[in-house]
Amino acid sequence: MGGAWGNYPKMPTKVVLEFEAGESCTCLFNGVAYDAKVQEIKDADTPNPKYVIHFKGWNTRYDEALPADKASERLFKGSAADYVKNNGGKLPGLKMNRRPKAPEEQPPGAESREDSPVASTSKTTKSVKRSAFPVAILDEKDLNIELPKPLRRLLVDDYDLISRNFNLRVPAEWTIDRIVADYIKTIPVTHEQLKSIDELYVEYDNADQKVTNVALICTARGLCDYFNVILGYQLLYKFERNQYNDLVQAEAASKGLKRGNVATLPEHGFRASAHYGLIHLVRMIARLPKLLNLTQWNDHLINRIMGGVHDFVVFLNKNHRQYFAFADEYQSATSEYYRRAVTADDELGPIA
Repeated sequence: MGGAWGNYPKMPTKVVLEFEAGESCTCLFNGVAYDAKVQEIKDADTPNPKYVIHFKGWNTRYDEALPADKASERLFKGSAADYVKNNGGKLPGLKMNRRPKAPEEQPPGAESREDSPVASTSKTTKSVKRSAFPVAILDEKDLNIELPKPLRRLLVDDYDLISRNFNLRVPAEWTIDRIVADYIKTIPVTHEQLKSIDELYVEYDNADQKVTNVALICTARGLCDYFNVILGYQLLYKFERNQYNDLVQAEAASKGLKRGNVATLPEHGFRASAHYGLIHLVRMIARLPKLLNLTQWNDHLINRIMGGVHDFVVFLNKNHRQYFAFADEYQSATSEYYRRAVTADDELGPIA
């Protein structure tokens, strides 16, 4: 009995599921082992179901639907630390070298923001209650911020152009303030939660390692404020300093203030984040391990900060073409500017 009987398509074999919903596991992403969890199994009745993978410590926006037939390449039993111990590779987290008998220290409370999602004021917030987390001595090598290749390429090309006497146009079309505001819009929080951030009452718990949506917003705003403090001393190449000085001087003149007051006190009017854009922001993120190493942090707080930084980097990488039109962002310096740049005193520290 041949003929048409032999022409029926062969039924696909259903993939055997090795993991259950709710099971903790290790998931590889770009060669890095992450602690993860199978949130649910989609299309369970089909030949190739999908595992919905949640990366622990990451926002749920980055959950991934992984086809079961690809799981053997990326999903593994046990913790990420166990996987690296047995198979090699690297972990995304932070390794903390704790100081014996370290006293408890309380970092200052978050700054208030009244006028806009990215505005900074000097208003004092409520006291912050914290449980006992040991202060850690951070090893710069262990603060892991891996910039995606497109962002690294921007920095390389930026250095090349600056070294050939080009300057970035300032103000940027997409300033850091605008970029951070855009990022905050992608985070699902209620209006009440957004308002409550200005009077945030934080209580850390050993069992709570989750990076909440509110924490993501606080981190993004904190990066913006940090940028405003360090730009002039840490993030500029020598050829850019006259441009920065001119901006600050113009701001001071418009407000009848001394240049130094405007440069160092953002509440007096000068916000670098309202002038500079993506490139200078990425420069700062690339240097965060070295910058954070200048201050003592408890390990719980630093992990929360870094969780927010990683989430923000994913957003920047996804949208960098919108925020930075490379060919239109630079301008050739005038002969007068070049003369000033090469004869200027080295008054601001170089990028290290």
